[in-house]
Amino acid sequence: MKSKPKNQKKTNLKRILLRCGLIVFGVYAAYSFVTYQYELAQKQRELEEIKQQCVEVKLENTELERLLAQKDSTDYLEKLAREKLGYGYENEIFYVDISGN
Repeated sequence: MKSKPKNQKKTNLKRILLRCGLIVFGVYAAYSFVTYQYELAQKQRELEEIKQQCVEVKLENTELERLLAQKDSTDYLEKLAREKLGYGYENEIFYVDISGN
Protein backbone atom coordinates (compact mmCIF):
# COMPACT_ATOMS: atom_id res chain seq x y z
CA MET A 1 0.00 0.00 0.00
CA LYS A 2 1.34 3.32 -0.98
CA SER A 3 0.86 6.34 1.24
CA LYS A 4 -0.29 9.57 -0.30
CA PRO A 5 2.18 12.38 -0.49
CA LYS A 6 1.77 15.18 2.04
CA ASN A 7 0.80 17.71 -0.64
CA GLN A 8 -2.09 15.57 -1.80
CA LYS A 9 -3.29 15.08 1.80
CA LYS A 10 -3.24 18.83 2.37
CA THR A 11 -5.11 19.41 -0.89
CA ASN A 12 -7.78 16.87 0.05
CA LEU A 13 -8.11 18.42 3.52
CA LYS A 14 -8.50 21.89 1.96
CA ARG A 15 -11.23 20.59 -0.36
CA ILE A 16 -13.09 18.97 2.51
CA LEU A 17 -12.83 22.13 4.63
CA LEU A 18 -13.95 24.28 1.68
CA ARG A 19 -16.98 22.04 1.07
CA CYS A 20 -17.87 22.06 4.77
CA GLY A 21 -17.54 25.84 4.80
CA LEU A 22 -19.77 26.16 1.76
CA ILE A 23 -22.36 23.84 3.28
CA VAL A 24 -22.36 25.79 6.56
CA PHE A 25 -22.68 29.06 4.64
CA GLY A 26 -25.53 27.63 2.53
CA VAL A 27 -27.42 26.47 5.62
CA TYR A 28 -26.91 29.86 7.28
CA ALA A 29 -28.05 31.71 4.15
CA ALA A 30 -31.17 29.53 3.85
CA TYR A 31 -32.00 30.03 7.54
CA SER A 32 -31.52 33.79 7.23
CA PHE A 33 -33.69 33.93 4.13
CA VAL A 34 -36.54 32.02 5.78
CA THR A 35 -36.30 34.14 8.93
CA TYR A 36 -36.40 37.39 6.95
CA GLN A 37 -39.34 36.18 4.87
CA TYR A 38 -41.28 35.37 8.04
CA GLU A 39 -40.51 38.79 9.53
CA LEU A 40 -41.49 40.49 6.27
CA ALA A 41 -44.84 38.69 6.21
CA GLN A 42 -45.46 39.65 9.83
CA LYS A 43 -44.66 43.31 9.15
CA GLN A 44 -46.95 43.30 6.12
CA ARG A 45 -49.81 42.01 8.29
CA GLU A 46 -49.11 44.76 10.81
CA LEU A 47 -49.11 47.32 7.99
CA GLU A 48 -52.51 46.11 6.76
CA GLU A 49 -53.93 46.35 10.29
CA ILE A 50 -52.61 49.89 10.66
CA LYS A 51 -54.04 50.86 7.26
CA GLN A 52 -57.43 49.51 8.35
CA GLN A 53 -57.22 51.48 11.61
CA CYS A 54 -56.34 54.58 9.59
CA VAL A 55 -59.42 54.14 7.40
CA GLU A 56 -61.61 53.73 10.50
CA VAL A 57 -60.16 56.85 12.12
CA LYS A 58 -60.70 58.84 8.92
CA LEU A 59 -64.34 57.75 8.82
CA GLU A 60 -64.77 58.72 12.46
CA ASN A 61 -63.15 62.11 11.79
CA THR A 62 -65.47 62.69 8.85
CA GLU A 63 -68.50 61.92 11.02
CA LEU A 64 -67.23 64.19 13.80
CA GLU A 65 -66.60 67.01 11.32
CA ARG A 66 -70.13 66.57 9.98
CA LEU A 67 -71.54 66.72 13.50
CA LEU A 68 -69.43 69.76 14.29
CA ALA A 69 -70.65 71.53 11.13
CA GLN A 70 -74.30 71.00 12.11
CA LYS A 71 -73.73 71.82 15.77
CA ASP A 72 -75.84 74.95 15.61
CA SER A 73 -78.61 73.59 13.42
CA THR A 74 -82.09 73.10 14.89
CA ASP A 75 -82.33 69.53 13.60
CA TYR A 76 -79.17 68.57 15.44
CA LEU A 77 -80.29 70.21 18.68
CA GLU A 78 -83.66 68.45 18.41
CA LYS A 79 -81.94 65.12 17.82
CA LEU A 80 -79.72 65.63 20.87
CA ALA A 81 -82.70 66.59 23.03
CA ARG A 82 -84.57 63.45 21.98
CA GLU A 83 -81.68 60.99 22.24
CA LYS A 84 -79.67 62.28 25.18
CA LEU A 85 -82.24 64.07 27.32
CA GLY A 86 -85.36 62.10 26.47
CA TYR A 87 -87.31 65.20 25.46
CA GLY A 88 -90.20 65.12 23.02
CA TYR A 89 -93.07 67.15 21.69
CA GLU A 90 -96.20 67.81 23.69
CA ASN A 91 -98.70 64.92 23.44
CA GLU A 92 -96.02 62.70 21.88
CA ILE A 93 -96.06 59.07 22.96
CA PHE A 94 -92.80 57.14 23.42
CA TYR A 95 -92.65 53.38 23.16
CA VAL A 96 -89.80 51.56 24.86
CA ASP A 97 -88.85 48.06 23.83
CA ILE A 98 -88.08 46.26 27.08
CA SER A 99 -87.42 42.90 25.44
CA GLY A 100 -83.81 43.88 24.77
CA ASN A 101 -84.01 43.03 21.06
